[in-house]
Amino acid sequence: MFFRLKDRRDTVEDVVAAADRDDEDYFRRFRGVSFAEPLSVQPPAELEPGFFGGRADLTDPGRYAYLCFIPDTDSGKPHYQLGMVGTLDVK
Repeated sequence: MFFRLKDRRDTVEDVVAAADRDDEDYFRRFRGVSFAEPLSVQPPAELEPGFFGGRADLTDPGRYAYLCFIPDTDSGKPHYQLGMVGTLDVK
């Protein structure tokens, strides 16, 4: 899942901290955050329809963070908690 970072000072760690909030629904944790706009390249089936507004256009210039929410088959933890996170810059 991709997030457009709104400011150069915002980081993937900010997004991870929001993802780690104590809420059973990972995706609702991002409603109203000021530092990132949630986007999705291919929304998971669990998302509410329209929550992420369809596909992300990663050709738009900007800074993006990405996290994987798919659970690990052994630990059950989402992949982002095992290190599957990062940022990319589109110029």
